[in-house]
Amino acid sequence: MASTLIPDQKGVRHQTLLIVEDITKRKRAEEWKADFTRAVAHDIANPLSAVRAALELYSYRKLGDPTAEEYLETAKLNIERIANLISNLSFSVDLALNREKERSPIKLDALLARIHKALAPLFQRKGVEFNLKIDNGEIQVLANENLERAIGNILDNALKFTPEGGRVEVSLRKEGEKALITISDTGTGISRHDLPHIFERFYKGESAHTGTGLGLYTVKLTIEEHGGEISVESEPGKGSKFSISLPLLLKSSG
Repeated sequence: MASTLIPDQKGVRHQTLLIVEDITKRKRAEEWKADFTRAVAHDIANPLSAVRAALELYSYRKLGDPTAEEYLETAKLNIERIANLISNLSFSVDLALNREKERSPIKLDALLARIHKALAPLFQRKGVEFNLKIDNGEIQVLANENLERAIGNILDNALKFTPEGGRVEVSLRKEGEKALITISDTGTGISRHDLPHIFERFYKGESAHTGTGLGLYTVKLTIEEHGGEISVESEPGKGSKFSISLPLLLKSSG
């Protein structure tokens, strides 16, 4: 708050102008930037250290040595973690600054089929069954590339927390004027303590050893950006089920 004396026509200063500025949003933005910077620094440093250690160990091994291949695989996995982290960071900044991308009609059934085909080898490699069930008929919504990223994020988590021999299933159906996507798994589940908080910014659950805590936060923002809703049901040891509803793109009657 600032004040100043304003002279009248005779030059006598007896009026006061008060200027009040609400800095709440500015303080919140500064706190967000500080938390964001700490999270980024921590979560980039960890995989970089792992890559450096793996490559140093690899340099002491001969070509064809099985352990050398393991070190290379470790380096590759951590490089992927860094790439995913940077992608999520860029995405979350765009959302925070309200840089909404234009949406256009897409076939949701075709999108899910494409995602399933792209990720199937990863599930197969880990020994996790990966199923896709889609109702008959074309299902269209208005969407942009962020929707595919959000669904992929949930599936990445499902793969991460579902052990070998487990199952992940994606289903799509119509219900009234909504398209309903469910992603269920037989993984480790989410604790009762974590469950109410998993969509909060920077929140890391008890079982989350990596990441910025932005993944599911950006998923929720994306679904809301598309006019939809997301919810989750989970029990420790029994897996999780994410439910997404999106408004259908209805054909005009004219």
